[in-house]
Amino acid sequence: MAMRIGESSDKEMMLREWVRRKLGSIDHEVRVAKVARMLFGLTRRWHGLAASEENLLGLAALVHDVGRAFGDDNHARVGAKMVLENERLTATERRRLAFLTQYHRGRVPEAGKEGV
Repeated sequence: MAMRIGESSDKEMMLREWVRRKLGSIDHEVRVAKVARMLFGLTRRWHGLAASEENLLGLAALVHDVGRAFGDDNHARVGAKMVLENERLTATERRRLAFLTQYHRGRVPEAGKEGV
């Protein structure tokens, strides 16, 4: 079962603290995660995705702007690199979250042409 808005997993709490240490405040990220989860739930009957995808979306919302710790220029690419270096995530989590961080703005590249 998916987490409800307001509930937090250990992984989410770890990422919240990691992003907070990098950015100082995570108000924006928490709002984005809440909205993303709400929209996921409202559109569930159409997209057919599982709770694991909802959890991934919530985690991605938390880390999507972490690269802003080093400025706005290329923050998505910088953030993806930061996520890839986070050793508290599994290799699969790092890869997925880095991809979603790098491509959270603009177009997603064609399969096989990703830069992460």
